[in-house]
Amino acid sequence: MINSANTITAGANSRLLKAIGIGESNSLLNCLVPLLDAVGWRGRQNQIIEALPHFPEQIGLTEFLNTMGNLQYESQSLSATLDSIDSRLLPCLFVPEDYDPLVLINLKDNQAMAFNGRTGNYEQIPVSHLRGTMYFFKPLTAERASFMAEQPDWFSKVMQRFRSLFATVLVLTFFITVLSAISPLFIMAIYNQLSLSGSIKGLIHLALGVGVFVAGDIVLRGLRHRILSFISVRTGYLVGNEVLRRLLALPSSHTESATLGAQVARIRDFENVREFFSGPAIIALIDLPFITLLIFVLIYLSGWGAVIPVVAILLYIILGLILIPRIKDANQQASKNHSQRQEFLVEMLTNIRSIRVSGASSRWLERFRPLAAETAMSNYRADVTSAAVAGLSQGIVSLAALSTMAFGVWLVIQGHMTLGALMASMLIVWRILAPLKSGFSVITQANKILKSISQVNRLMNIKQETTPGATTSMVRDIGGRVAFSQVGIRYSPDAHPALVGVDFSAEAGEKVVIVGHDGAGKSTLLKLTLKLYQPQTGKILIDSMNLRQMSPQALRQMISYSPQNNHFFYGTIAQNLRLANPMATKADLERAAKHALVLDEIEALPEMFDTHLGDHSSARFSASFLRRLSIARAFVRETRIIILDEPEKGFEGNEMKAFSAMLKNMPGKPTVLIATHSAHFFDIADQVIWLEQGRVRAKGPADRVGFEYNQQNQASKTTGNRG
Repeated sequence: MINSANTITAGANSRLLKAIGIGESNSLLNCLVPLLDAVGWRGRQNQIIEALPHFPEQIGLTEFLNTMGNLQYESQSLSATLDSIDSRLLPCLFVPEDYDPLVLINLKDNQAMAFNGRTGNYEQIPVSHLRGTMYFFKPLTAERASFMAEQPDWFSKVMQRFRSLFATVLVLTFFITVLSAISPLFIMAIYNQLSLSGSIKGLIHLALGVGVFVAGDIVLRGLRHRILSFISVRTGYLVGNEVLRRLLALPSSHTESATLGAQVARIRDFENVREFFSGPAIIALIDLPFITLLIFVLIYLSGWGAVIPVVAILLYIILGLILIPRIKDANQQASKNHSQRQEFLVEMLTNIRSIRVSGASSRWLERFRPLAAETAMSNYRADVTSAAVAGLSQGIVSLAALSTMAFGVWLVIQGHMTLGALMASMLIVWRILAPLKSGFSVITQANKILKSISQVNRLMNIKQETTPGATTSMVRDIGGRVAFSQVGIRYSPDAHPALVGVDFSAEAGEKVVIVGHDGAGKSTLLKLTLKLYQPQTGKILIDSMNLRQMSPQALRQMISYSPQNNHFFYGTIAQNLRLANPMATKADLERAAKHALVLDEIEALPEMFDTHLGDHSSARFSASFLRRLSIARAFVRETRIIILDEPEKGFEGNEMKAFSAMLKNMPGKPTVLIATHSAHFFDIADQVIWLEQGRVRAKGPADRVGFEYNQQNQASKTTGNRG
């Protein structure tokens, strides 16, 4: 049985490593498939590849744990020796201190059955005192794993994961406050004795005692800071990942209506949550409830002298009610202007080549100047307001401290207080007033955090593309028939209809050419077929299945699509092509590139399929090359339906004829939908659909509809020339 499992795992590992294009040198990555097999994971191999980091050859322990998290497994770690492991906890990943990582399967008769990440084989290992870290994995619960379901008050549920850590922080803060209260009392007692005896030994005791209290305070504060830093980092990871997953799962109507800059600003706003837990604001908020203890100590030391800091606190509250709305308005205006400026810069940098080519640099600079000036002025107003409030806060603190000291001196003169008590009182007063110095800014930041949390919770409540109960799988041998029945859609209630009453059917294996002027609805028709949008009227069928009952993800796995615009990501040509099919072999990539007439150009590059794209180096490639590369990515996934949006942009002259001939004779005879302005595809079309203003003007054989469309184009050109 072990041999069988070994063979299966070795084969799966080999296919996995071959698919992602790296060797078997990464012992940790070698453990992934055996571990998943041991914990009973059931899924497709392309899910593993999608869960891996972008550059899997650099995978470390953190990336390995994140990969398991992406596959819906949570982990717990335990430092122990091999002979101390309870066999009931297995399987687990065992990372020894001076040995290769192992996947422990079971323990029996002082022998451990384990998969060795370095050798790639199952081995019997003697149980010994080998020390390392065990990582145990268990599936996430349905509530925690189902991120697609709507989750009200999501952020509170995330914070509940850290409730034990927050409790520890409160306990540490309590002890820090107790130290802050005891240390002045200790100083008072020693100082009073020292002033009477004048003993050098007493002075040494005072110094030692103060040193002990200071050291204890440093240790406790250090522990608290480490815990809050962990919560900050972990919260940033959880919120960041979940926000990104949600954004990727949002319907197109929620994302395409917003600019790129607005999306970036939205994600940046969520970073405020992480920064809050790592900044001074959270410390000040945690310290505030414990001020009461210090006030009681101050009452014990100075009696009515404790009224002064209490009055200062009340004054803070009154000023806060007056000033915080002004601070909030100033910061909101500054934030709004900053977001607009960021949107402008993102848009400019995205289209900088077009701006330069069109000679529009001066106009963009003119647009930027008033925006930059308004942003600078709003920042100035916010800074001035914050500075004034900070000065006022410092003034209140100083006045309260001086008043307390003056009152204490009067008590000393009257003989109601010792000098030691006066020193202790002043230390406690400064400790009480310290959180108040940043009180206004803390409250303002807290308002910002509450706004960010509200945005996170709203995002978690938006209905996703995949809904519970939708079909999540499709029969892989679908015929490929596509039918539209009286389909209509408008992108917003006040917009003109993008499609009205569109009705046609494409039988399996047919080549359908969709033509029409810009804005006629060609791309909209293709996007509806991919379920990027939902039609308001009518229905769309794949074979006999209504798209409304299909999972968008499953549907898109069954369709090869090349969009109108080319989109490439940072990575190699091979990595970009494998986005369509993570399991594609090099032969699959070569086949797809050959179909798109781009293989020769790729092989002429020094690094061939390992050539990098997605950064500034993409500028050295022609638009034609990038267009054909985008088409090749669609061909990497072998499906029964292929959708091409204006593919003619990548071909010239005889290349167009060769590409058309390839589509006509394509292996497997898939159904092909082509949105185009070109008449070159009429020669291979089984039918042509002519759209005008979202309606089907004509549909039928290419020799009739194509002929009418060409005549209309010629007539339009003739009229334009006469005009």
